[in-house]
Amino acid sequence: MSELEAKPLYEKNIYMALLAQQCSRYKEMFQYFVDLIKQREKEGKSKDLLPKERELLAYGFISFINSQRHSLHICMAFETKERKEYNSPILSDILDYRRKIESELTNNIQDITNIIDATLIKNSEENLTKIYYLKLKGDFNRYITEYEKGLTREKASNVASKAYQDAMNLAKNMNIMNRLLLGLALNFSIYQYEVVGERKNAMSIAEECLNKVDKELPEFNMDKNEEDYGIIMDLIDKMKKNLKKWRIEEDEQNKI
Repeated sequence: MSELEAKPLYEKNIYMALLAQQCSRYKEMFQYFVDLIKQREKEGKSKDLLPKERELLAYGFISFINSQRHSLHICMAFETKERKEYNSPILSDILDYRRKIESELTNNIQDITNIIDATLIKNSEENLTKIYYLKLKGDFNRYITEYEKGLTREKASNVASKAYQDAMNLAKNMNIMNRLLLGLALNFSIYQYEVVGERKNAMSIAEECLNKVDKELPEFNMDKNEEDYGIIMDLIDKMKKNLKKWRIEEDEQNKI
């Protein structure tokens, strides 16, 4: 019997999930996590993944999608270069290649969104866990709006909007001094401002978040949250900078 076969099923699934991640085989990595969820259910335990497991799964999804986004950005750079050339003989081929990458990226994001809906959100028992997956769903569909047009973009925008809003509703009465909740508010406000064009709503989300921060920051236990402190303060700083920038843009727009 091999060392891996001798391990309990839980440890074996985690080990194989890590191996699949290192091999960039993210769909197989997810299947090992599905087995973990089913195993917990059989044993009468919580079906929620542990925070470290959840982070590993999300990292796999994000790495997979970001690698394809990187490919798309490189292709777009070459497209921009060729557009500057008079009567470029290769531009049409680049455009076809770009459409191929976009199609693959959209399909993969939709596949992941289906996985998040059918397994992760469905089996989540804690609100914070549901918020985590809803934010991920919102972020991925926001990526689609960066390059798609027409009905595909509209659908992705609607999915992102609902996912973000559902997450915000669940987080409404929670302590905002949390890296997940701050990241959610930051991304949702950016989405409202840059994708939907609801600038006042974006500023309202940022203002409400920062008002909560002002109230809760004096009671924030830095020692207890030492690991997340730097990330939390960075998210707050980004929110403040965005709000300042948006207010300046709004003032300039009102002068026209």
